[in-house]
Amino acid sequence: MDDNVGKFSESKIEQILADLPRLEDAKKNANELYGDGKYDEAWAAYLTLIIDILGNQDLANDLKNLTEAVKSARIRDERLSPFLGTLLSNAALCKYRNKNLEDAIMLWQTCLCVDENNYKAAYQLSQCYIQRKEYGNAMNFIRRCQTIADATSMDTSRSLPHTRLLDEVVHGINRENAEVGSSEYCEKLLNAVEAGEDIMENLSKLDSMSKEEIAMRRIVPRLVKILAEKSDVLEHLQLHAYLWISLHLLYQNVEKYTEIELLKQLESALDEYGLDLVQYAKDVVMAIESNPSLGDPLKSVAFQFARCCFDIGTSSGLEAIVTILDRSTGDEIGRILSCVWQFFIRPRVSEKKPLDPRFTEIVERLLLSLASAADVNCSEERQEQMERCIVPILLMKNVRYEITQDIMNDMFKRLLNKFLSTSFFGTKTLQLPWYVLMRCLHLSNKSFFKEYILESNTIPVMLDNYIKNRPKVRHTARMRVNMSETMVFCLDYVELRPIFIDCLIDRRSIFEYLRGDVDLAKFLKEIISHDELIEQYCKSGKYTFTDKPSTDYGILIQEYKLLILAKMTIHSSSLAKDIFDVFALVSVIPLTLAVAMMDGRRLDVMIDALTFISLHGKSKNGDVVPLLQPLIRWAESSPLCVGKTMYMVCQILVNLTRSRKHRQWFNRDESHGDMFDDEQIESIRQAFEKLPAASKPATNGEYDEGSEEEANIARRDMIALHDEIAKVIIRIARRALADAPEDSGVVTQTLVLETLHYLTFPPENRITMRAAGAMRCFLNAYISDSHKDSRRIKYFAQSMAHICYASDPKTLKYSDAQDAAGPMVKLLSDDSELLQYEAALGLTNLLLVDENIRSRLWKMGCWDALGNLLSSDNSQLKAACLEGWCNMASGEGNVQGHLYYKLAEQWDKALKSISKTGTYCCDTVWEAEEEEGKYKDIKESPLIDVYDINVLFMFASDDSDLRSAKASSGALAYLSHDLRVARHLPICTKFTLIIQAADKMDDRDIMERILTIFSCVMQGQLDGGPRVVKRHVADAKRQLLDCIDRNYAKIERLGLTELADEVRSHHSDVTNDVVA
Repeated sequence: MDDNVGKFSESKIEQILADLPRLEDAKKNANELYGDGKYDEAWAAYLTLIIDILGNQDLANDLKNLTEAVKSARIRDERLSPFLGTLLSNAALCKYRNKNLEDAIMLWQTCLCVDENNYKAAYQLSQCYIQRKEYGNAMNFIRRCQTIADATSMDTSRSLPHTRLLDEVVHGINRENAEVGSSEYCEKLLNAVEAGEDIMENLSKLDSMSKEEIAMRRIVPRLVKILAEKSDVLEHLQLHAYLWISLHLLYQNVEKYTEIELLKQLESALDEYGLDLVQYAKDVVMAIESNPSLGDPLKSVAFQFARCCFDIGTSSGLEAIVTILDRSTGDEIGRILSCVWQFFIRPRVSEKKPLDPRFTEIVERLLLSLASAADVNCSEERQEQMERCIVPILLMKNVRYEITQDIMNDMFKRLLNKFLSTSFFGTKTLQLPWYVLMRCLHLSNKSFFKEYILESNTIPVMLDNYIKNRPKVRHTARMRVNMSETMVFCLDYVELRPIFIDCLIDRRSIFEYLRGDVDLAKFLKEIISHDELIEQYCKSGKYTFTDKPSTDYGILIQEYKLLILAKMTIHSSSLAKDIFDVFALVSVIPLTLAVAMMDGRRLDVMIDALTFISLHGKSKNGDVVPLLQPLIRWAESSPLCVGKTMYMVCQILVNLTRSRKHRQWFNRDESHGDMFDDEQIESIRQAFEKLPAASKPATNGEYDEGSEEEANIARRDMIALHDEIAKVIIRIARRALADAPEDSGVVTQTLVLETLHYLTFPPENRITMRAAGAMRCFLNAYISDSHKDSRRIKYFAQSMAHICYASDPKTLKYSDAQDAAGPMVKLLSDDSELLQYEAALGLTNLLLVDENIRSRLWKMGCWDALGNLLSSDNSQLKAACLEGWCNMASGEGNVQGHLYYKLAEQWDKALKSISKTGTYCCDTVWEAEEEEGKYKDIKESPLIDVYDINVLFMFASDDSDLRSAKASSGALAYLSHDLRVARHLPICTKFTLIIQAADKMDDRDIMERILTIFSCVMQGQLDGGPRVVKRHVADAKRQLLDCIDRNYAKIERLGLTELADEVRSHHSDVTNDVVA
């Protein structure tokens, strides 16, 4: 719909403004009519003026449409808006005077839409709402009055009218509060209910009281008494319905202690007035059956009564619900089933009671009733409702009785055995309810599921029923699906899987049966025959997903067969090889999943199958990833992709991007107690492999996730699916946490973060990942409480480093660069040299962002952290750290100031020592003699030794590692630009190494940096000090000039003569150091 429909054009507004003098005169006439008390005539006059402005005579007799037309006109002219607002307000006054409050309110509200600063309209609306005792609305418009007064600079030296309305509101609220909750008030309402007067309204007033007041006034027993005295449901049908609703509402959103008190009052009142819940349920059911014409109202009473029963939570309450359920039909079954579900999931505040034997009998009866109803004729929706009720019953957490797990287990065994029939010839058959119960058991108590299967040795029976399709057994499609599902559950357990796989029925295992399954072969042939069409669909990027997927049981049976095979592949490498050779699951399963998406069918079974197939390295060979785009898009947008399904999709992404090398990186958490480190795990693995086959315990890990090279192929292929795929995966991570913010959401989100981590491994992916916002994703994960105590954070930091050193510093988001500084500095202290190296590379690029980032990193100790790694045996690590030093020295202030302070400090100490003793007595000693204007060194050691400077000199002179030489000479060149540093360099321990470097190096960049150092040193003048030191500095400078002379041919070849000549231009400064 166009928002501009009805809006006044500028030309129309100008036309009205031109006619404004006439309209104002007409308004004065209308005002006179109002002043004379002729409200009807005044109303007609104002209405005529409003219609003249709107230009639509059809609105004269339709006030609602008139007000809508005024709003649609959206007049915002500074002259016309106040005028039209005044007309509307005056018209509202006419209606108000004629006692038409509703029309007046409508007009004043419209007035405020036209002229938001119309004080009179806001004031009058406040008065109207006070009259209607709607004090909340009245307060809103009183506040509006104050806002208008402030905005229009009204005279506040006197009390404005709206302030007086506040007292009226306060008095009104106090009057209501004084009346509501009093004994007389409650008695009045209860008497009215008992007399059948305005039952709904009076009960609503009671419900509006605070729960504490209701408990104190003991209203619950009085309501029960009314029910007991007027026990005939048919005669007091409406009363019973409303009373049960009111009683139910009392127990919602109530404080713990108040709920306990209200519950005690209800139970004691039921006993006192002899209201038997079970008998009442029977009476209501009998009334429903005997009076079909009153079926709906009576069913409403039954439902509201059942809701109260789950609030009560006693054996009688449960038996009453079961009584109604057993004799319910149609849609009513679903409503009563919701009460069963609530009975077992509603949190209980009272202390648990000793177990009532009657309670276990009723529970067993209920379970039998629910399971028996789930037969082949039961609809799928109804079966889901049954299962939804059975699961919380098996959990048995929120009940008012103490019931042990052993009692529940014994009860459930008896129940399961009722659905296991044995023929005259000893053939056992599992009925559909048995499978339904096993599904519920798997969801609620996996340990008992496994225990029961092992104890009862049911797997052979299950496989026998599945493989042998006997005519006497009703193998409907849904029955086969339930059988398949239970078989899949069995494959999840290490203890059950060998029994399942090795079991022979007519000398055939399940694998051999499926290998010869004609239906499965036809299904796979059909899928493979359309592989080109499917691939086109997956690459098209044009997908439409349904929120209501269909279920084709015939296809679902075949999909379950593929899922069974997929789960069997992790049992052993030999079985996996056989399955892959026969069925080619790596290509078939993703194709089948894509077909299910094209057809709009349920996807969970094939997603589950793909989860297991993606564990194998074979899945990374290019068959799976190219078909993933529709699944990723579905996970991003579909409301069906939540919970376990979302988890499985994320697990597929992780499996495809993870190699065997990284299998334990993310799923080991040191915060959960002592754990083996990586070396210990590898040693244990090697020892395990040497064990004989018979001695090896069964595990869930019999699969090979593939090499790093294979994983890199999958990582590149995944990013290549679409330009936006990285952004989509990041949105999936956010959605996973939003859908399930508790632990399950964190686990699922961690899978996506792990995927993003692996996707940043290939260098060609990193720019794409940065553009998608992966950096911020890793930063948020790094600081999250969910990960702070785990080893995962160092891998998040590693990914940040990958993105940083692959990106142009100018393209990094400034906030990301700031926040990434800390994690990467911390990563420098990791035990892994690879992580240290990557962190150093990342920091090297980060240091080029700007001076603020360099200053931030300096404060975080980045300089020292890089320096600590220079003693490593790894040349690449040292080079990366030196490059970091170089970039850090390129800034202004921090590094130069730090090193100048160190140089100056040692120089001052040296001067003090010389002044005391005439010689410099410490680790480096100068003893000098003067003879005929010459000097000689007693010990050839300069005066000062600064570690950082000398390290740079050493690396700069090492021609075996040009990368380190280039970085260290660059750092020295940057530092030398500060002449305070440069003037101290000639008296450093290792200064002569830079001269040796000039003699050895042929690299142009290194020579350019060395000559820059020479130039700065030549310009620097050392302050103070004895003549012997000055002569040493002069001699060092002469050596620099001599070095240039002997290497001039090389300098000329490298094109650096201009820089060399600049050094020479400072030669006159050499003599300055030796002037007496």
